Amino acid sequence: MAFVLIQHLDPTHPSRVVEALARKTRMPVHEIQDGMPIEPGHVYVMAPNVEVSLRQGGFALQPRPHRPGKLSLPIDFFFCALAAERHAQAIGVVLSGTANDGTEGLRAI
Repeated sequence: MAFVLIQHLDPTHPSRVVEALARKTRMPVHEIQDGMPIEPGHVYVMAPNVEVSLRQGGFALQPRPHRPGKLSLPIDFFFCALAAERHAQAIGVVLSGTANDGTEGLRAI
């Protein structure tokens, strides 16, 4: 199983989550890159200012769209992509979120 951490990030603020998680687990921890393959036993952390989806067993990144007056819903975006790519093999867990982010994605899973 691979672990993917999708979080609400300020698009201009660098994240230190990769370094923090790497100190607490023996699994390799990576910041997600476009086209990066997904491997079991690894932890993947989203980068700032992107949306993460899946394509043919790897990650697909796209710039986070600027939608004035609308919330960014990165968890829903990823969970919906996960459900479409992995079907019954998908598992989603929401630890906390902004507004209802994750609700639609969990329904898709």
